[in-house]
Amino acid sequence: RVTVADGKTELRGGGRDVEGDVLTVRWSIVSQPPGAKAVLSTPNDGKCEVTGLTVPGEYVFRFELSDPTHTVVQELTVPVYETL
Repeated sequence: RVTVADGKTELRGGGRDVEGDVLTVRWSIVSQPPGAKAVLSTPNDGKCEVTGLTVPGEYVFRFELSDPTHTVVQELTVPVYETL
């Protein structure tokens, strides 16, 4: 559970290629609550810290995993709650 007081979380994603191709990772922000200013610290890493989660609501992130010929995309919704 992520709260406004926390203001951050870690996104994790990964995979492997059965042919052994080199994989590239990319995180991006799809949407966030009005007034929010989320920041991805390492958008090209499987583990990416997100800061700036200071507005309650739903933050939607996109994870892309690519080899030289294919890309797999998954979206992740992170709800951020008011601090009690």
